[in-house]
Amino acid sequence: MTVRYDEFTVEWLGYATARLEAAGGPVVY
Repeated sequence: MTVRYDEFTVEWLGYATARLEAAGGPVVY
């Protein structure tokens, strides 16, 4: 898998943020 570091960081942070917000309360996107 070839992924640039900055792109990977953005996607990982986005995924982690979505999970944290979902766990912290009802957040709908």
